[in-house]
Amino acid sequence: MMKKRTGTGIEINEENIMRGPK
Repeated sequence: MMKKRTGTGIEINEENIMRGPK
C-alpha cells in the first residue's frame, strides 16, 4: 500500500493507520 493523494484522503488515512499515530 504505497498510495499518496489518489483523489481522496482515504488512502493516506489507511497508510497513517498502518503506520500508527505520529
